[in-house]
Amino acid sequence: MGHFVDRYSVRSVFVLVSVLILSLADATLTLKLISLGTAREFNPVMDFFLEMGALPFLLVKYALTCGSVLTAMILKNHTIIGGRVSVKSMMGFVMVAYIGLIIYELALLHIF
Repeated sequence: MGHFVDRYSVRSVFVLVSVLILSLADATLTLKLISLGTAREFNPVMDFFLEMGALPFLLVKYALTCGSVLTAMILKNHTIIGGRVSVKSMMGFVMVAYIGLIIYELALLHIF
């Protein structure tokens, strides 16, 4: 079982800050695609906040991402999925998945 240690590698900080930035980029691109009628929000929780407006949508998305990133930072030395995957490696996967999503969104906007 992992231990709580307040020491973070440059790589870990880079991944976690990247996830925050990529999340905001995703939210911005999502709003743009929705305004163009090219896409819709499939997440019912986020759709609820989107109905309230762009600012509530952005604030809730950022708050949920920050909460997840902070939790991941605290639990980075722990494992999930029956001890087979570290939280640290899962965050790397999340970063790569966000990059793929943003490339897809940019392609929908004919930018990439």
